[in-house]
This record gives sequence, structure tokens and C-alpha cells, in this order.
Amino acid sequence: MANIQSMTDQESEKNNRASYTTNATGVLSYMETELSHDDNQEEIERNLVDGNDAAKQTTDTDKPFYRRKRFWVICGGINVIILIILIPLIILVIFPSVAQKAINNSNLSFSYMALQMPIKNDSFSMSAVGEVTNGGSISGSVTFPEPVDIIWKDTKIGKVQLPDSQFSGGSAKINSTGIFNITNADAFGQFTIAQLSNDNFTWTLDGKVDVKALGITKRGLDFKKNIVIQGGAGFKNSSLIYYQFITYNNTPLGGQSVTASIWNPSPISIFLGTLGLDVYYKTTFLGLIESQNLTINPGQNTIDFVGGLAVNFTLRDSPNVAELFSRILSQEPVLTTSKGAFAKPDGVNEVTWLSTGIRSMEMDNLLPNVTLPPLLSLLNLTLLG
Repeated sequence: MANIQSMTDQESEKNNRASYTTNATGVLSYMETELSHDDNQEEIERNLVDGNDAAKQTTDTDKPFYRRKRFWVICGGINVIILIILIPLIILVIFPSVAQKAINNSNLSFSYMALQMPIKNDSFSMSAVGEVTNGGSISGSVTFPEPVDIIWKDTKIGKVQLPDSQFSGGSAKINSTGIFNITNADAFGQFTIAQLSNDNFTWTLDGKVDVKALGITKRGLDFKKNIVIQGGAGFKNSSLIYYQFITYNNTPLGGQSVTASIWNPSPISIFLGTLGLDVYYKTTFLGLIESQNLTINPGQNTIDFVGGLAVNFTLRDSPNVAELFSRILSQEPVLTTSKGAFAKPDGVNEVTWLSTGIRSMEMDNLLPNVTLPPLLSLLNLTLLG
């Protein structure tokens, strides 16, 4: 019995060991399976990641270059560099050069100018209407920070402040009134002679100008322009349309009443105030005639003068006076000469440079039909007798 029990215990232990072995083997097998599964999962995940990267790489490679992010980053950087270089280049080099060229190529002309009161020895008021053309296609504005020099025959004769102007399409209008300051009185007197006597004259305007366009302002550009202006040409196409001897201020021989038609070919209007003219027949002085509050405008001017007859004829004048009255009585042509004597803008005081110009004026005119008053007829008979 004991042996049988012992054998039974041994068999049971053997079975237990087999069971343990089997269970251990199963656990090991299960662990190996799990580990293998984990390894496979990691491999799969790695493959997926690698596959995605490869797919991404393949996708980026297949995109057109202009759709790639790197392309636009590079372009942006290049644009920034270009702007950093180009903006200062435009502001500091290109725009000033273009603006200066436009100024140099532009044309300046005046269609009307007026010398107005107050007129003094060192200044006068001047109005001007003009135009700038051929100034390029850019729109903007010009400003003159200080008066420009007026130069005549290489001599500075004055300064004037030009107005600010807006330009568009290469042109600008000028309409201004300012003070012309005379810097050389003697030279300006000579200029006035030329302005009244010559067919034309040339002014050079020299100064600085500020230009603003396209949001850019460039200061201190050179402004130098030659402008040719038509002169008075000596008022050659002038005539007397009325001449009559009159009673004048109780003078012994009376006076002269004259209406003259004066043609001014220049675009310049000049306020003269009181203008005095000395009237001559040949070398004999006939008397002074005056017109008051006078302005000589461009074009035709009808001007009334009045003045006394000279009473201090000398023996040397007698032949000329006798000839004058004889030609008047016989209604023959009588040629007289009018010479500028003075200009008094305020009616009292002469302005030196203006009178200098006026004294250069000399006009020959035929007298219209004239009737001698009784006293002059008697004088004529006395001279002839």
C-alpha cells in the first residue's frame, strides 16, 4: 500500500512538472509572440514614417519651382535687397537727374508783363503772365525758395521772386505779382533804353528751385533760363491824329493840344504817370507837352497831350518858325519831332532809370491839318516881313 501510494505521488509530481513545463513554454511562446508583434508594429510604424517622408519628398520634388516655399523665400529676400538699393538710388540719383533734365529742357515765355506802382529808383511792382512748356510728362510742383537773379548782357540788374507753380503734362501756368528789386541802377537805366528802343531783348533768369513729384522732393536744383522778350522798337508805328493851337494858361502864344496814336509792339505795359515830351520843328524847340496818369499798354494807345508854346525864339530860330507857319497856312506836310523829357510816376518826382529810358525816345510825326490862331498868323507875317 505504501508502495502504491508512493508511486501515485511520483506520478502526480511528474505530471505537475510536465504541466509546469508546458505552462512555462506557453508563456515563453506568448511573450515571444508579443515581442515579435511589437517589433513588427514598430517596423510598420517606421515604414509608415519613412513612407510619408518619402512621399513628402517625392511630392515636393514634383511641384513646379514657383510653387515651392523655398522659391518665394528667396524671391522675398531678393526683393528686399533690391528695394534697399533701388530706393536710395531713385531718391538720390535718378529723380534729381530726371528733374534737372526736365528743367534744362523746359521753355519759359511771358505773354504779358506790367511795370506798376509803386515805382521807385530801387524797385517797382511787376505783374507777369507766362507759361512753362516742354517740362516732361511727370506732374508735380516747383517752388522758388529765394528770388532769382535777372541778368541782362552778363550784368545782374535785379532780383524777383517767382511764384510757386503746379505743372502737369510738361507745362505750367505763371500768373504773379511781386516786387522787382533793382540791384544795379545804372545798368537798369541802360536796359530801359534797350527795352523801349530795341526790337527785342534777352533776360537770363538764374536761381535755385525745389521740385516735388512722385512723393519725392528735391531741393536746390539749378534754374537758368534765357527768355527773349519783344521790345518797344522805338514806337516807330506812331502818328499824330490831332494837333491844334489853343489858349493855354495865359501864355503869350498859347499852347498845343495833341492827340497821338502810339503802337507798342512789346508785351510789356509801363505805368509812366506824368510823361513829358519836347516838341521840335527841325532844331527849333516848340514847347513841352504832357500827359498825366499815363500807362502805355501793349498794342494801340491813344494818348492826349497838352502844353504851352515856347516864347523864347531866337533869331536863329526865326527861319524855322517862319517856315513852319508858312507850311501850316499852305497846308503842306509838316514833320515834327517829339523827344522824351521825363517820367514822373507819382506826378511829382522823376524816377531816374525810367526817365533815362524815356529820354532815349524820339518820334518823327507829320502834323495833321492845323489852323493858326490870329496871334500866330500875325507872328508869321512879322517873321516873313
